[in-house]
Formats: sequence, C-alpha cells, structure tokens
Amino acid sequence: MGQDQTKQQIEKGLHLYQSNQTEKALRVWMRVLEKSADPAGRFRVLGCLITAHAEMGRYKDMLKLVNDYGKGWSLKYRAMSQYHMAVAYRKLGRLADAMDCCEESMKIALQHGDRPLQALCLLCFADIHRSRKDVQTAVPRYDSSMSIMTEIGNRLGLIQVLLGVTKCWMIQKELDKLYSSTVCFEDKRGIKFLEKL
Repeated sequence: MGQDQTKQQIEKGLHLYQSNQTEKALRVWMRVLEKSADPAGRFRVLGCLITAHAEMGRYKDMLKLVNDYGKGWSLKYRAMSQYHMAVAYRKLGRLADAMDCCEESMKIALQHGDRPLQALCLLCFADIHRSRKDVQTAVPRYDSSMSIMTEIGNRLGLIQVLLGVTKCWMIQKELDKLYSSTVCFEDKRGIKFLEKL
C-alpha cells in the first residue's frame, strides 16, 4: 500500500470513527497498519488506533499496539509513546510500570529540552504518587508541573494540575487546604488563563 492509498484509508477510518462506526474504523486502520509501506502513514494510523483505544478505555489494547510497533521510533516519538503508556498503566493500576515509562519519557524530555513533555511527565508522576496515596510526594510534583504549564501557556494542563491537587486534599480530608490551593491557583498563576476559558 503506497502513500496515497494509505492516506485515503486513514481518512476513510476517520470518517467511520466520527460517525460512531468505531469497530469498522478500527478494522480499516489495522489493515493500513499491516499493509502500508509508508512510515509516516503507519505512524499516523498508529496514532489513530491508540487514540481510539484510549478514548474507549481499552488501555490493554493500546499498550499492546505501542509495545509492538514502537521499537524502531525516533527518540521524540519514543518519549511521547512512553508518556502515553505511563498514563495508561496508571489507569490500569500498574503503578510500577507507569513509573518506569514516565521516567524514560522524562529522561528524553530533559535531554531535548522539551518543556511541554516535562510538564506532562511531572503531572503523570504526581498522579502516580496520588494513586499510591502519597500526597506529600505528589503535591510538589503538581507544583513543578504547574510552573511549567504556566510558563508555556498550557491552560488545559493547569486545570489538570488543579484537579490533581484537589484530589490530594480530598484524600487527606483537608478541605481548608483544598480551598486555599484553589485561591492560590487563581491569585498567583491561573487567573489570566481562567479568564480566557
């Protein structure tokens, strides 16, 4: 399957997916992944498959795709795939695997100065620690992630950080800190971003 045919089939899958014919879309994309000789097309269709599996909560299927096809990728793609695997592992409760994947992603992000990925990794680290009920370790990572998210202007990331901190204080049953962390976020970092939302 050449580049043009690969592109057409990916688009066909997207139309099926957007019209809620998910299983048909997945079959089209899997066929492209198996038959295409175009590396860029294979990567794009893999992204479609992984995104679809993640949105449907099929994290095990998503991880299998990434593990099978991610071995020959460049460092940039490897770092992002490791981050997404970390998120999936955390949601499956496999926290040790999540930590390993996130550490690998963070190493690559630090080597290449990838600030957005660093912020996402810090958020993932914090979520992993929160999942372990280790609030004392989670909160500083949320704070570091929030600093980078503010620096790069990632508004969605800021909201995700605030949600994680909120969950931490709920775990600790410290509602006064919950209120003060919300006020701190609004006063010091997020007010400009929240006004735009």
